[in-house]
Amino acid sequence: MRLFCSIRQNTKTPWFQDRVKKDLEPNEQLVDIIAGRTAPTNWEMKLLPEISWLTKENMPMVLVITDQRLLLYKQQMSLEIQLAIGIHRSDIAECQKSTVY
Repeated sequence: MRLFCSIRQNTKTPWFQDRVKKDLEPNEQLVDIIAGRTAPTNWEMKLLPEISWLTKENMPMVLVITDQRLLLYKQQMSLEIQLAIGIHRSDIAECQKSTVY
């Protein structure tokens, strides 16, 4: 699986850490939480309906890295976060470094 996502990182301390901990599996350890906004992506990614929300420019999101998975959350207007997708790290075939805005 390839996951392309470029985010504009928000350096504030995540207030939603307690919410994220509720979604962790037993024995899963939290590594990092990155809050930010999506950046523009290529037009091919915008054609995939299951991730179309992720390809919108300036969409609030939260990326959670654990020792087992990557979790992507949508951030709602009410500032609540909703788990959108969880990807096991063993399913990731390739990772490329991207510039953070």
